Amino acid sequence: MPRTDLCILTISVIPPNWSRNGGSMADPDQLTTDELYFRDPAVDPPPKGVNMLLLNPGGVLIVGPWSDDCLAWCPKPKIPRALKEKLKNEKA
Repeated sequence: MPRTDLCILTISVIPPNWSRNGGSMADPDQLTTDELYFRDPAVDPPPKGVNMLLLNPGGVLIVGPWSDDCLAWCPKPKIPRALKEKLKNEKA
């Protein structure tokens, strides 16, 4: 049965500490940062029962709880208070 609790993370803002790499159709431009990195579950076991960033076997970033078919994990970034307020105001 396919998982329904996962979503794809899309980033649309380029902070100054990010860089672009890639360039070909086989390796399109990708935004990267060294502030977030994937952890090897054999070295740093993931927490259980919480959502996190996951690297699936296809090399795609997904969000959800740890699953043994994933290759790596990363904590989700914190949302700054100012952005939380902006989100709350836009919903009103």
